Amino acid sequence: RSGRSAALRARMEERLLGARFRYLNQQLYTGSSQDAARLFRDDPAAFHLYHRGFERQVQRWPERPVQRIVRYLRRRVDVAVFCLALMGTNLQEILGEANRVLKLGGTLMVAEVASRFENIPAFLKAMTQLGFRTVSKDLSSSYFYLLEFAKTGPARPGAAAGLRLRPCLYKRR
Repeated sequence: RSGRSAALRARMEERLLGARFRYLNQQLYTGSSQDAARLFRDDPAAFHLYHRGFERQVQRWPERPVQRIVRYLRRRVDVAVFCLALMGTNLQEILGEANRVLKLGGTLMVAEVASRFENIPAFLKAMTQLGFRTVSKDLSSSYFYLLEFAKTGPARPGAAAGLRLRPCLYKRR
């Protein structure tokens, strides 16, 4: 009886962890990067909970995008990487910072969940306004896309139309 009780408790704790991870993930995708920093600063336990949930999630994937990027980085020098990290609503500001720190001709790697992209051609066009040229795009995975850009110059002023990613939203369970 105590074995069944412990197993039930463990299953319930796993479900609770999953629900809390989904909630945190949704907060990160629907707020700005400043909101995320504030969330984790005000609740350090949420930071650890998020990363535990993330690790559980990526164990189900056939490949981790960060591993592909590590292989790539071993052959490069001036590279900025956003690997499953374009979570805030202020994408233009986030990607503008990548443009600021990269040298002319530097590489920007983006690995992002495939279902987040509304319109790949519009996203790539917006990246040109941010001062990047598309070098390559791997859209072959149903889990994530891997995009490579080269910095061509400073970002042009104004809003980069088409620079949109869907948030990862979860159904209530």
